Amino acid sequence: MTDGLAGEVRAAVRRRHGELHELAAELVRRPSLLGAEADAQRLVADRLAAAGFSVEQVEPDAEAALAAPYAGYPSLPYDGRASVETVASKRFL
Repeated sequence: MTDGLAGEVRAAVRRRHGELHELAAELVRRPSLLGAEADAQRLVADRLAAAGFSVEQVEPDAEAALAAPYAGYPSLPYDGRASVETVASKRFL
């Protein structure tokens, strides 16, 4: 990361400190243990959508996930678990 970009990121975090602190606190308040992440994911998805990101919730492909040699938790089934995918739609610095 260049010094200029690092400075922009630090400035953006300073400007949004209160908002980021509240988001972190809200995430800590919501249960998000492995296999029960949906409520925390919903909060993140809502915040990202409100910020202008395109958010899509998808069901993971259990077979594809488990086929990857270092991915996932093989002892925990993926069926019925939510996943959140985001695509940046604009620059926020």
